[in-house]
Amino acid sequence: MEEETEGRKKLGIYSYKERQERIRKYKEKVKRFVNGENKNKDGYVKRRVLANMKPRYKGKFVKKWDSESTAEI
Repeated sequence: MEEETEGRKKLGIYSYKERQERIRKYKEKVKRFVNGENKNKDGYVKRRVLANMKPRYKGKFVKKWDSESTAEI
């Protein structure tokens, strides 16, 4: 899949410049994530609280049922 393009090899579908730009964007994204700039801590807390209120059976979420059907299980 390697092709010669303007003195540089083309790897896959991207030219050398396109590939370098994509790598740069990826590294910036990872850096933001690791530093915590992209984290939504409040959203996590809210989801955790809602999950703790949901009924579970053997550790899995279940739909709410009436007390008669729980006696059978």
